[in-house]
Amino acid sequence: MKKLFLIYFCFSGLQLIAQDDKQIIILDRSSNRNRTEAERMPRRLVEHMNVFKFDPLRMSIGEINFAYERVLDDPMSLEVELGPTVSNLGRNRFFVTQSSQYEKNSAMGVFTSIAFKFYPLDGRPALNQLYISPKFKYRRYNELIEGGSTSTLESIRGFTNESIFTFNFGYQQWLADRFSFDYYFGIGIGSYASTTYQASSEFINNEWQETWLKQDDKYTRFVATIGMKVGIGK
Repeated sequence: MKKLFLIYFCFSGLQLIAQDDKQIIILDRSSNRNRTEAERMPRRLVEHMNVFKFDPLRMSIGEINFAYERVLDDPMSLEVELGPTVSNLGRNRFFVTQSSQYEKNSAMGVFTSIAFKFYPLDGRPALNQLYISPKFKYRRYNELIEGGSTSTLESIRGFTNESIFTFNFGYQQWLADRFSFDYYFGIGIGSYASTTYQASSEFINNEWQETWLKQDDKYTRFVATIGMKVGIGK
C-alpha cells in the first residue's frame, strides 16, 4: 500500500512540473488593423531612366499629345512633347464656318514642347511622386479656307501660332512597376498670332472681282493648363 502511494505521489509531482513548463503566447492581431493603409503598404518607387507617355485629356483641345521623359541626374529629368494638332477644337475653334462665299475647314497642324522637371522630396529618385516643372510650348493650328460653290477663288490656308510658357506642379504615381499616372496643373503666359481670310467682292475695272481679305490678330493672355498622362516606364 505504501509503495502504491509513493508511485502515485511521484507521478503527480511530475505532472505539476510539466504544467509549470507550459508557456502561453497571446497574438495581438489588432495592431495591424490599427495601422493605416500607407503604413501597411509603402508607396511604390521606381528607378527607371525613361518614361513614354500619352495625354488623352489634351485631345479635347485638338492636341494628340505624345511625351518622352528622360532622367538627367537625380533629381532632375527632361520631358519632350510632340504631336499633331486639329483645328476647330478647343477655345475659339469649336465650329467650321460656312457661307455662300467661302468655307473654313479643319486642317492638321503641329505642336512641340520642352520641360525640365525637379523632384524635390528627400529619398525619392527622379520620376517618382511630386515635381515642379518650367515648360515652353509652341503650337500651330491650321485651317483650310475654300471659296463657295459659285466662287472663283482658290483655296488658302489660315493659321494660329501660339508660344506658351507655364510653371507646372505635378505628381507621378506608379501603379505598377512599369505603369504610371502623371497628374499635373500649371499657370503661365501665352502669346498668340493668327491669320485668317474672308472672301470679299470689289468693283474693279467696271466689274465685280472676288479677293481674299486678310485678317491678322495678335494678343497675350494668362493661361492655365491641366492634364493626366498615362506612362510606360523602362
